[in-house]
Amino acid sequence: MRAIRFFSKNSAATVAKQFSFDLTTGVATQTSTPGLDSTMIAIGVDVGNNVLAGVLDDNSTNNASHRLKVYNITSLTSPTVISNFNFLPIASGTNGSNSNLAGHVDTDGSRIVGLDTQNGIVALKIIYSSTPVIETNPQSRTNIAGTTATFSVGAEGVEPLSYQWKKDDVNLGDGGNVSGATTAMLTLSNVSATVAAGYDSCGR
Repeated sequence: MRAIRFFSKNSAATVAKQFSFDLTTGVATQTSTPGLDSTMIAIGVDVGNNVLAGVLDDNSTNNASHRLKVYNITSLTSPTVISNFNFLPIASGTNGSNSNLAGHVDTDGSRIVGLDTQNGIVALKIIYSSTPVIETNPQSRTNIAGTTATFSVGAEGVEPLSYQWKKDDVNLGDGGNVSGATTAMLTLSNVSATVAAGYDSCGR
């Protein structure tokens, strides 16, 4: 089926509507996505990844009322919130009221950008994979006996992440001179020649 799909939402409604037009048959269908905020003034949809994002603005100066909210719409009729991020307040600790209720949302499939015309731009990075990826590996180091050695790892994935440090492929646990065995940073205190080994970490 060759079809065109697009989404629409009235700024005062709590429902977004997906319209699908079959180019072969000329038949149009409509599916409603309920449970959205009535103050959502702009939406953007990543159809391939089933993500809908919207800018919320109720024309107040309340910080909590100016947000970029993101939904999983795998089930169009039962959207679930996956992110709810406030626009940053101005120096007074509040937000601009945005009386023209203008905003915009866009996504390239890896990031979502939301614009509230009185309160700036929010950009969120989208992480679709449930498998963590190690972005920064621990570095080799040499220590003088009796000093403290630290190793750190940088991982990216769906929060919360958990870690497990290993010494020569054997899991470490906290105790003795070892701390942080299940965190992003491993600390070895009062090191000696006996702790020389290969240390690595895995995230999950």
